[in-house]
Amino acid sequence: MFWCPNVMKSLGFHQHKYNLDGSNRQVRSENREAVSLVWHAIASAIDLASLRVGYYLKDGQFKNYSALDLAERCGMVREGRDPDNRDAVKRFPTSRFWRAFKWLKNAGAITVFEQYEDKGNDELRGRPAIKTVSEKFIRLFGSITGGVMKKARDA
Repeated sequence: MFWCPNVMKSLGFHQHKYNLDGSNRQVRSENREAVSLVWHAIASAIDLASLRVGYYLKDGQFKNYSALDLAERCGMVREGRDPDNRDAVKRFPTSRFWRAFKWLKNAGAITVFEQYEDKGNDELRGRPAIKTVSEKFIRLFGSITGGVMKKARDA
């Protein structure tokens, strides 16, 4: 996808933007590279049975990867001041990661369901969002047939 924008039209070309000759305008290679890196981080963490992004703990609970976990997997993190503790330094996903993540979301590759924990006193604390990957997107991207996908998910 990074080297050839024609592999995935929805990620390789801008929607509603055209060149002077009328052809679709390509997404810059840096953006395609970022999308490829984020997709690789997500694809390597998919639980095929549920198509969620995360892993199982020893007690059987499923732990969703946070955006920071995924950004660290693809090397798109930055350090910044912790908003809760002014003296501490914290790691955050870069804006490049967020743009690539949004691009995948808009293309229909992933869906995100945000979760919150009620701390009392009308205070909510964000928990790692549930990220699910579209089976259609996996099949399209990997040129996988429905039978092969079903067999992999059953296994």
